[in-house]
Amino acid sequence: SVKESPSFDGPDTRDTRGTQVYSLSSFNVSASIYEATSTYTAEQQGSYFFDESFSPSTSTGYYWPSASYKLSFYAYSPAGDGNFTLSSTATTVGSPVYAYTVPTTVSQQVDILTAQVTDHLGGAQGALTLPFAHRCAAIKVNFTNDGENDLTVKSVSITGVKYAGTLQNTTWTL
Repeated sequence: SVKESPSFDGPDTRDTRGTQVYSLSSFNVSASIYEATSTYTAEQQGSYFFDESFSPSTSTGYYWPSASYKLSFYAYSPAGDGNFTLSSTATTVGSPVYAYTVPTTVSQQVDILTAQVTDHLGGAQGALTLPFAHRCAAIKVNFTNDGENDLTVKSVSITGVKYAGTLQNTTWTL
């Protein structure tokens, strides 16, 4: 199974949605193949497979190449969301580029997860672990009144929020 490797800044590890993602029911993945003497940023790498759907019930016909090659894998979830799209193609060199525009309707805002494993030497056998990480998450604000007096919240303001951008590797361009 695919497990997310969460990382949090600071001591507060509560999730924005109230539930932590430990496995994904489906995601899309691409792989690039290139000579073992090179790296995933090299200009000559080719697509081994591109934007393939994966779920636990999926069986693919891909074989590990020999140890004279390396593979780099790039995965994302959710796949098929019209607001988070793969904007690169099978012939794009390097890691894929994803585009995202935050929908104005809150119920359509989703958590964005990506994973990448680069320069994985061929000749391997078996499953590959993809360490998914959140790249964009919704923010939920709750107020609790534990006192005897009424609590009135007149407004909440979150500043500096970006609404659109592209993601490549782990870097957002907003």
